Amino acid sequence: MSGPATKKQRTQPTYELIYWGGIPGRGEYIRLPLEASGAAYSDPGNEKNNGNKDVLSLIDQKSLGDDDGNPPVFAPPALRIPGAGKDGKSLLIHQTPTILQYLGPKIGMVPEDDAGQMHVEQMTQTALDLSNEAHDVHHPVAVGLYYEDQKDEALRRSKDFRDNRIPKFFNYFERILKSNEDVGKGQYLVGGKLTYADTTLWQVVDG
Repeated sequence: MSGPATKKQRTQPTYELIYWGGIPGRGEYIRLPLEASGAAYSDPGNEKNNGNKDVLSLIDQKSLGDDDGNPPVFAPPALRIPGAGKDGKSLLIHQTPTILQYLGPKIGMVPEDDAGQMHVEQMTQTALDLSNEAHDVHHPVAVGLYYEDQKDEALRRSKDFRDNRIPKFFNYFERILKSNEDVGKGQYLVGGKLTYADTTLWQVVDG
């Protein structure tokens, strides 16, 4: 999905994606639009030995934030942007939708108008709702319990998910594609080119 970066994108600061190495997970929702736009970024978890130490340091329960004045991070993925914080320091943001909303206009993965950007955000949040429900099928009682410890409940949850929730979400996105048919030609959720709403939904379905 990667493509050539525009001059504007190449002059943007290099983004640092902080996520576990070796697994796509929620980091893939950030990685895909970065790749699709051709934006420059680093991915320490996959690019260096012991890259996961960056994540562990970030989410240390004793952490009160970093030296650049950013508050503690709850969970990865996180994105570090050099020079974008207070007094020219690094800005560190987390929460997948927040990162995408920040990145979208800067890497050309949203329309230029406010309405289009909000529509992209709505589609993305809805796709992530589907992702969360898929996750909860395996952990219907508690996230901290193994699947084997809640297998009976998971089987009950999976039936409702297959029979009711998946069709509801897919029907919704089919209606979105039809509503955007004149411009998107059945390929894009919003407007006439790829946005992070498209990459997010793709990853939900594929992942």
